[in-house]
Amino acid sequence: MSVKTLGRCPDCGKSAPTIAIPGRPTEILEHGCLARPCTVAGCLVARLPEDMVQFPAGAWYCPSHGALHVLFELLALYRGNRSDMMAPLFEDVVPAVLDRFRY
Repeated sequence: MSVKTLGRCPDCGKSAPTIAIPGRPTEILEHGCLARPCTVAGCLVARLPEDMVQFPAGAWYCPSHGALHVLFELLALYRGNRSDMMAPLFEDVVPAVLDRFRY
């Protein structure tokens, strides 16, 4: 037997209709949640827009994946237009960091 009740959304904190079925996780129904999930597959972060990063193409990222995405973009730009001043950073440090965080 299911019970429809009001609960609280873990992402936006607003009151939301829920369905509780004994032995199953509570299901939160549609309630106009403003929270945005991270675009990266497998990332469970969903927060309000002021806590997320939106890129010009429209994708939303959690701060960690947003920073990684920026590093990937900077590395691609560097490889297209090499600069001697930035060489040690982009030839050694950035690739080593990105190799640990492939997504």
